[in-house]
Amino acid sequence: LSRIKQIPKRKYRSMNGKAIIYPYWENLARFLEDQLVLLTFFELVFAAFGFGFLFLFLVICWKKRGFTWKQIWSKLKDRIERCIEKLREKRKAFFKKERRIYEQRNHKKNP
Repeated sequence: LSRIKQIPKRKYRSMNGKAIIYPYWENLARFLEDQLVLLTFFELVFAAFGFGFLFLFLVICWKKRGFTWKQIWSKLKDRIERCIEKLREKRKAFFKKERRIYEQRNHKKNP
C-alpha cells in the first residue's frame, strides 16, 4: 500500500544530481524504491487488464447463459459436499492406518 502511494510522488522522490551529497546507501535505497514503485505500477496495470478481461468474459458468458443462479448454487453445494466426503474418507483411512501401526507396535512390546 505504501508503494502505491509513492507512484504519484515518483517524479519528485527519484534520485537526481543535487549539490547535496548523500551516502551511497541512501542513493541505493532510493534506487531500489524507484525500481519497486515502477514494478508496482506495472503490476497494477497488468492486474487491471486481467480483471478487465475477466469481467468481459463474465459478461459474455452471462449474455449467452443457459443456466440459472439456482443451478449454479446447487452445483456448488454438491461439489463442496463431495470434497468434504473425500476429506472424511481420507481422514478415516489415515486414522485406520495409524491405529494399525500403533497396535502392531504395542503387540510387539507386550507378547
